[in-house]
Amino acid sequence: MKKLYLFIICAAILFLMPSCKKEEEMPAYTITGTLKENCGSLPLAGAYLELFQDVPPGGMSKSQTLHTNTDNNGHFSFTYKDNTSIPLSLFYGTASSSSKILMGIPAEKNIDLGDVYTNNKSYLYIKINYDNSHSASDTLYYAILPSSAPRTFAGPFPVTFIDSVRISKGHFAGDNSYNGTNEEGRLIWGLGYNDYKQSLNSIIPETPDYHVEHFIYRSCGYKDTAFIKVL
Repeated sequence: MKKLYLFIICAAILFLMPSCKKEEEMPAYTITGTLKENCGSLPLAGAYLELFQDVPPGGMSKSQTLHTNTDNNGHFSFTYKDNTSIPLSLFYGTASSSSKILMGIPAEKNIDLGDVYTNNKSYLYIKINYDNSHSASDTLYYAILPSSAPRTFAGPFPVTFIDSVRISKGHFAGDNSYNGTNEEGRLIWGLGYNDYKQSLNSIIPETPDYHVEHFIYRSCGYKDTAFIKVL
């Protein structure tokens, strides 16, 4: 009988050993990069970064957060063990307060992110062509969406007018995404405030566009232009 019990115990141990070994051999992945403030700036040394992986609602796996500081050359490296394909996000700031600077980083891959920016901004130029000068009583209203307030330009108008705004990557998409090289933005305008309001109301889904111009924004030093043609 004792031999039978000993056999059962040994069999149970042998059965459990593969699962322990499997957990120990869970693959590790490394994410590296260099942190900069903007496209032309020097690397940021000693900066605090967090790598965060969340779970979908109802998911069984746990979220994980790793943190590190960049070295004297702005270089950072995260090594993590993972068995889920949920994308990761990179946060910058302090241990008590940080903000997302890059999202959608693929999991279960060794990735060199290259240069990562805390404030990836570039100028977007707005070129306005007028068919006629109109009068001093006319005012052009225009806004880059999302925007809190329209910009205005009073007549009489020149043949061509160029304005510029400094915008960060992720402004139109909501967040700076790993796979998002270009963003589609919208420029709305109106000749007079009521005309502008009509344009603003037309961005509601399933409503035909009225004075809504679409453009592509690439950030990081590119000179992109959005156009308005005023009749």
